[in-house]
Amino acid sequence: MRQVTLPATIERIGSYAFFDSRTTIPNLPDSLRYVGEHAFSGTRNYVFTIPAKMKDIVPSAFSQNGLDFFYVDSLNPYYTAVDGVLYTKDTSTLVACPNNKIGTFVVPEGVRRIEAYAFSWTCLFTEIVLPNSLREIGRRAIELSGTTPIHIPAGVCRIEGNPVLNRPVILDSLDGVPNQHYRFEGDRLVSMDGDTLILWNNASGEITVPQGIKVIADECFANYEDIITRVNLPEGITTLGINSLQGSLFKSNMP
Repeated sequence: MRQVTLPATIERIGSYAFFDSRTTIPNLPDSLRYVGEHAFSGTRNYVFTIPAKMKDIVPSAFSQNGLDFFYVDSLNPYYTAVDGVLYTKDTSTLVACPNNKIGTFVVPEGVRRIEAYAFSWTCLFTEIVLPNSLREIGRRAIELSGTTPIHIPAGVCRIEGNPVLNRPVILDSLDGVPNQHYRFEGDRLVSMDGDTLILWNNASGEITVPQGIKVIADECFANYEDIITRVNLPEGITTLGINSLQGSLFKSNMP
């Protein structure tokens, strides 16, 4: 394990700067304003302190971390930490969660968005409970081991790709009113108009995407290479999202 001390004048850290480096970084300098995607993924800090001038943290910047806590300088106008979890200052967006927390995590009411990769696959939580206030979920926002279903609240109106990866999903109702933006067709979570395939519960073997699907969402079949052997796409498909067919062991046709 190596230790890297960042210069006191640095303002930007680019995408993948310390990706999978297993380094520890004892300081984020006070001058730092921007951190790119996956910049600290795979680092081994126990604590990250977000400095006062930090303005832009790209989603996934701290994914797959070995953290216990986030701290935020009290003078920072953009971010805050609650019980070691990183939020925007108004706590409406959950930005990133330390991976070394265990058990069940209840996302507080008032949170309206969970950023992409907020709970990355090395996270030790076994269950995440989402609030009724939630409206948006980023892609791969909730990556956990185990088989406990993730309940998506009825008020969610924007799902930016497969949010869970290899976990079953249940779409909840609120006071008997179902979600107005997404629905299930069998094991398939799709947009209400049926154009977009978000995820496929219990996918295995050879999968045939039905006619009518035009868009395969980001990460839809990602990391299924040990479960899915083939994905058959319909002739009407127009868009494959980011990493939608990621996996080296299964095959697919290209209409």
